[in-house]
Amino acid sequence: MTRAVFSSACVLFAAILYGCGQGGLLGDASRPIDDPEIGMPSVSSFVAENEVLVDWDRDDAADEYILEVSSGRIPSASEIAYRGRETSFLASGCGDQELFLFRLTKMRGEKSFGPSKSVLGVGSSARRDRFEPNDLETQAVDLGYIKSANLFYYRAYDGSEIGDQDWYSITVPPQMIAYVVIEQTDPEIEGTGQSSMLFYRPGS
Repeated sequence: MTRAVFSSACVLFAAILYGCGQGGLLGDASRPIDDPEIGMPSVSSFVAENEVLVDWDRDDAADEYILEVSSGRIPSASEIAYRGRETSFLASGCGDQELFLFRLTKMRGEKSFGPSKSVLGVGSSARRDRFEPNDLETQAVDLGYIKSANLFYYRAYDGSEIGDQDWYSITVPPQMIAYVVIEQTDPEIEGTGQSSMLFYRPGS
């Protein structure tokens, strides 16, 4: 009888040790109970030459992330660009004017969540101009005398778009007249893309 009680105690002790280890019962209890959220990655183009930076928010409910990439020019099979626990991926050595579609899947154990909707990125030898960020009215750059900047717009075959919207401002003193001349040079417009300009005075 004594031997049986002693034997049971050993089995219970072993189970407790296993439960306290990495991936054990207590380890699983500390994880969020919610499933990972399916969210699109953030893609930054034209920051460095021929590079595209992809990043995403950390999800404590996910064990690892799978980032897939495919061509934005024509329908093609997706390839795994990254798999792991990091929250960013740098695609370097991209061809000029090359379009990429990135989508993110999150893994929890053997179960996958996703993929997300695709986000367009562009590899380019050109970089954003020195006035960025000026994509909002509150970030408008004083026009001054002469400014030279660039704009970009691309559309993938699936309708995904990436474009640049710049804001500039000019202050005209009383009893003065200002002339604004806009010259567009070397336009490379693809598909139905077009550049447009809007002028307005605050309050009107």
